[in-house]
Amino acid sequence: AVVTAAIADDAITAALMADDAVGVAQLSATGTASSSTFLRGDNSWAAAGGGKMLQVVSQTWTTSTQTTSTSYADVTGGTLAITPSATSSKVLILVSLGVYTDSDSSAVGEFKFVRTIGGSAADVSNSVFSQVSHPARQSTNHFLMVLDSPSTTSAATYKLQFFRTDQSGYLEVNRNDNADIQRSVFTLIEVGA
Repeated sequence: AVVTAAIADDAITAALMADDAVGVAQLSATGTASSSTFLRGDNSWAAAGGGKMLQVVSQTWTTSTQTTSTSYADVTGGTLAITPSATSSKVLILVSLGVYTDSDSSAVGEFKFVRTIGGSAADVSNSVFSQVSHPARQSTNHFLMVLDSPSTTSAATYKLQFFRTDQSGYLEVNRNDNADIQRSVFTLIEVGA
């Protein structure tokens, strides 16, 4: 019989071994081998890393919302809910919208996201999240993105709010300077830990 001590290092090369001579059963790795795991460099079977996209909820809306307020108001149509599958999941909030400022000088508008879970509301964008500033009467496309950690498996409702911060005139979502109605898109993506 040939004992392990009698075999020199590197004496057995791949060319000397039959195909499939070493199977999963011969490996000393920890964990469980399966179709959803891989063998890591530390000799353990593990699931793939984080960052998995678990679900996507999206909607479009064309309702125009106008405000002259200097305090936050809801954007009509800018509300969407998602129910995370794990408390460790994050929610990526994405909104694309057309914004029009009606003023004879300049106007500044501010946007933020508010998350509500079971009646409890929280500002998830640290008060002022995004600003739009224009000279007299202009429109632009505006893109907003926030990564939130709701820490829940209950339904989480996200809503977009805005207000006009200075000057006269108004701020309007889903309208351009030709008074055309535009389309906005609101998307929530659950990202696995």
